[in-house]
Amino acid sequence: MTSQAEIVFRREWGRAVAVVTRLTGDLGLAEDAVQEAFAAAVGRWAAGPLPSDPSGWLITVAKNQALDRLRREARRSAKEQAAMLVLGQHDPLPRRGGSPTTGSGSSSPAATRRWTPAPASR
Repeated sequence: MTSQAEIVFRREWGRAVAVVTRLTGDLGLAEDAVQEAFAAAVGRWAAGPLPSDPSGWLITVAKNQALDRLRREARRSAKEQAAMLVLGQHDPLPRRGGSPTTGSGSSSPAATRRWTPAPASR
């Protein structure tokens, strides 16, 4: 048997993606946001009745998801730069040849090693 959420999904997916794409200019972001909105709808609607306007509810939730992601990404660069400044001033990993506090040699060679990625294989 087909659930009401599945019927709404089949009927409204394209429209919801189109509306969010027009808002954001990013098809991938729009598809992700609509998918997240449908996932929220399935959980919410399973516990109770559908809203009076399921299409409007989905589009509103998807638009909010997309805008939240855009806002988060817009702040990301500034937060990364702030983190780099903090880490540059207070490096939690000891440097080779000494600890960050004393400058003298470390008693354990493992304490001075830093992780480096393995070379990429082709």
